[in-house]
Amino acid sequence: VNNDDVIAVAEGLTASGSSSRLESIYLKSRAVSDRGVVALSEVLKDNVSVTYLRLDKCRIGQAGANALRDMLKVNTTLVDLVLGWNRLGDDGTITLMEGFEAHKAAKTRLSLYKNHLKDQGATAIAQMLKSNTTLESLMLTNNDIGPQGAKAIAKALIANNSSALAQLYLARNPRIGNTGAKAMARLIKINPANLKRLDLRLSGVGLMGCNALLEAAKYNDNIELCRMLSRRLVLTQHISKDIAWKIWRSNLSLTPACYADLCGDDIETHGLARRRAQDKMLISCDYL
Repeated sequence: VNNDDVIAVAEGLTASGSSSRLESIYLKSRAVSDRGVVALSEVLKDNVSVTYLRLDKCRIGQAGANALRDMLKVNTTLVDLVLGWNRLGDDGTITLMEGFEAHKAAKTRLSLYKNHLKDQGATAIAQMLKSNTTLESLMLTNNDIGPQGAKAIAKALIANNSSALAQLYLARNPRIGNTGAKAMARLIKINPANLKRLDLRLSGVGLMGCNALLEAAKYNDNIELCRMLSRRLVLTQHISKDIAWKIWRSNLSLTPACYADLCGDDIETHGLARRRAQDKMLISCDYL
């Protein structure tokens, strides 16, 4: 698939007009660039059938971001936008958020994984989140967001009581660290009714961040922890023991997969914590 193919699709949508039944567009090609994205975005301004748009590895840069922004401002049917493995960076993300703030579609999902986003781009996303009431899922994995970006996102969601965001994926942003994790812990403690899933795998979260998240989870019955942390963060017996006891004391309703992720293989050495976990029915023997 190249730019000419994308332009042909755009022309086909234009020709079919309001009678078009095409609901999904999925393009994954390094042969596509901003030229194709601009042509497709122009057509989607008035389109009423396409609800899913995925443009992976399409080398989207600033020109593509400008076109997508203008499309989002007037399109009312697109609910699922996936722009993974592109070149948006902070500047492109800032531009895109201008369009997403004005987007009127209900129950939306946005994915910007692997787009070289840093704190400036995350701050622009946070600005959008302050007033957004339709976004349900936000994927920002495999970027370079740091603690300031994570804090900005957490503060925005705390301030927005009408937020619909239920899933927030921040995995593989290794600079988030304990500071960013603590900000997210405050979010899930203060706003227990909104966020249901938080993914911080491989985001530089250590013992202090783990403790903050587990402590906050006591106040939130809705949050799903099974993908919050990774077993790779648990490197020593001390950390495993500490987290094992905190799970037991908190009496959290964790899934077996979550308990295994948090405690790692060396939890086998902590027999008492293991038995206590079984007593509390947090985990089955089969998973240890």
